[in-house]
Amino acid sequence: MAEANAHYSLHRTSEFAQLARRGEILVDRRPEPPAGVELLYARQNGGSLFDTITTTSAVPSHSSKTPSKTTSSVDIQFTITPAANSTSQGSAPSTTSIGASPSNSPLPRPFDTTLGSNFTTPTCPAFFKQFLGNTSFTDCLPLSLLLQNSNSFFQASHSLTSITQTLDATCQVNFPVCSSLMSTLANELRDDANCGQDYYLENPLVRQAWNGFVAYAPLYEAGCLKDSLGTFCYANAITNTTSPEDSYVYFLALGIPLPAGSWPTCSTCLQKTMAYFATAAANLTQPVSQTYVSAAQQIDQGCGPNFVNSNITPIQGSASSAISMIMDTVSTSRAMLLTAAVAVFLAI
Repeated sequence: MAEANAHYSLHRTSEFAQLARRGEILVDRRPEPPAGVELLYARQNGGSLFDTITTTSAVPSHSSKTPSKTTSSVDIQFTITPAANSTSQGSAPSTTSIGASPSNSPLPRPFDTTLGSNFTTPTCPAFFKQFLGNTSFTDCLPLSLLLQNSNSFFQASHSLTSITQTLDATCQVNFPVCSSLMSTLANELRDDANCGQDYYLENPLVRQAWNGFVAYAPLYEAGCLKDSLGTFCYANAITNTTSPEDSYVYFLALGIPLPAGSWPTCSTCLQKTMAYFATAAANLTQPVSQTYVSAAQQIDQGCGPNFVNSNITPIQGSASSAISMIMDTVSTSRAMLLTAAVAVFLAI
C-alpha cells in the first residue's frame, strides 16, 4: 500500500513538472463537495486507522444576489461515527448541538449565558434565578440589563431589523410598573439574604445587575428615542459600522466611561440622549453620575462648546428618587402613572 502511494505521488509530481514547463495550469473542474464533509480524525483507543467525523451546518441560502441578514440562531451539529471496534460498536451515531439553542421567545433575554459560580453565598445565584424566571421581570425586557449581559441581544444588534424588533418590544412595556419593579429588585439585591455580601465585595456580575436595575429609567428613555425618520437612535448607533463610537454613549448609564479618543457623531440623537443622562447624572445613586461630566466635556470638544450640558453637580439620592428625576423628561400622563406606582411601592 505504501509503495503504491509513493509511486502515485512521484507520478503526480512528474506530471505537474511537465505542465509547469509548458506553462499550463491544471484546473480542477469537478463540482464542489456537498455540505456534509468527511474529515479524518486520529485514532484513539484502538479502532481503524482513521475514524470518520461528518460535519453538517445550517448554511444560509445564496440563491439571491443580494445578501440578507437573518435573525435565526446558528446550529452546528457534529455526527460522530465510531470506529469499527470501539466501545460504542453497534450504537447509533451521537449528535451534539453547538451554538445558540432556540428559545420559546425570539426576543433577547438578560443573563442568557451561565451565571458561573463566583458567589460568596448560594442565596445570590438563587436570587438571580428567581427574578430571571419571573415573567413580570422578563416582560419588561430591560435595555439596561440587555446592553452588558445578554448574548442574544449582542447577536440581535448585528441586524437593524432584529434590534428594531427588540426595541419595539422594550418600549411598549408598562413603564411605571417596570420602573417600580426594577427599583424593588435593586433594593432586594443588596439585602444580605440575597446578594448583599457579593455586592459589597464588588462581585462584577452582581454590580452589573444592580447598575442595570438602577439605570432602567434613563436607558428606557434614551433607548426609545427616534430620529426624524422614525428610526430608533440606538438602532442607528449600534449598526453604524463607520462610527462604532455612537453606541458607546449608551454605556455611560451603566457607569462605563466613554473611551478616550472616542468621537460620537454630532447628531440630534446624541444631544437628546445626553439630555436624559444629564437628568439622571444629577443623582449620585445613578451610575451615570460617575461618567457623565467627562463624557460631556469630551463630546463638546468634538461637536463644539455647549453641544451638550456638561455642568452637572450630582447630589445624593436613592433608586426611587432617581425615577422621580427622570419623570421631568417624560410626558405628564406617564409621570402621573409613575408617581402612583412608586407611591404603591413605598406603601408596601
